[in-house]
Order: sequence, then C-alpha cells, then structure tokens
Amino acid sequence: MLMQDIQSLNFEPLRAAYADLANMGGYAEHYAYSDAESALVKLRNMAERMVDHIYTKLRLPKAPVSNFKDLLDNASFRIVAEQLVLDKFHLLRKLGNKAAHGEQVQISDALRCLHECWQLARWLHVTFNGGKLADFADYQEPPQEG
Repeated sequence: MLMQDIQSLNFEPLRAAYADLANMGGYAEHYAYSDAESALVKLRNMAERMVDHIYTKLRLPKAPVSNFKDLLDNASFRIVAEQLVLDKFHLLRKLGNKAAHGEQVQISDALRCLHECWQLARWLHVTFNGGKLADFADYQEPPQEG
C-alpha cells in the first residue's frame, strides 16, 4: 500500500530520490503533538528504510533474515556509519519500539527524534546522494496543530 504524499517541513530535499522517506517525515511531523506514539513509530520505520536504502545502494552483505538491530550492528554497515550516526539510528529504533509496544512516550521524545531523524536525512542526502547540506533549510519544529 502506498502512502499518500504529505508535505514536510524538514524532509522535502529527500523527495526526489526517496519520496517514501519525505512522506514518512511529513507524517511524523504532523502527529508529533497529537499522537507522539504514531510519530515515533513512523520515525522508526523511516530510520529502518534509510538503512535499507543504504544497504541497497552500496550492496552491503546481510543475513537473509535481519531485523533493524542486526542491520545496524552488521560489520559492513558499521564501516559506513560512524558511531554518532549509529547512536541516532539506535535512539530512533528504541523509542520507536517503545511506542509500538504501548510503553509510555512523551511529545518531547517525538520532537527529539524528529530532529535526530532530520540530521540523519541530511547525512543520507550528502553522503549517498551527492547532495549538499545547503539543500536542507534549518530544522523547523512542527506546529502544535499539525
């Protein structure tokens, strides 16, 4: 099932190469205040999709049945992503899992993860798509009304 396009405040530079990521970011922005759990799950999915795109682009080896943590811990991916990048992916994975399993999460968690995901989106854009940091405007916190 395809996701309906939604305009994003922070992720539009990804749209040309990765419309799915731009849409996920837009949905996460939209729900950050009204439904932090959904925003965090969307951001976790977005982070996993970013990693999948990197694996595909670089043809990195992986086990046939790999979960998100396995992909992040894989030696081939750890060569590509420095520790700061891995830490951001793990944060999105952990808080997204927490939200998906009905544990308590806060709006502040969703807002923090939006900013972390924006940083990862810029990293992806520059490192793997030949883009420029200037393609991304400064991060904008989404409005409370979505």
